[in-house]
Amino acid sequence: MACSITYIPTTDVKEGLKVATPFAQRYLSFPIIGETLLEKSGLDPQIASEIRKGRLERVTSDIVEAMVVVGKPDKLFERIHAFEKLGVSVPIIGTDPSYLDQLLSVKLDLS
Repeated sequence: MACSITYIPTTDVKEGLKVATPFAQRYLSFPIIGETLLEKSGLDPQIASEIRKGRLERVTSDIVEAMVVVGKPDKLFERIHAFEKLGVSVPIIGTDPSYLDQLLSVKLDLS
């Protein structure tokens, strides 16, 4: 099974969340997908409808951090390993292309 992971590499979590928030809002704005993600996470699925209407105040940092990895590469690798335990064998990492060299320079042992 494959799973998409959006990664914002940073040492400043507050700044990273500013960058990551639009990614989370976009995923949550998709009809049915947004409601399902929120509901399965124990959150109010109505938030997705509010996002589609431009009301973003209930998209909290906790929601964003659950959907987007913000931090150093080790945080990304932790998330990959957690997903692996859930059956994900193909993590698809979405990030700014300028960060790829940094990611590839870190030894990635997923076994």
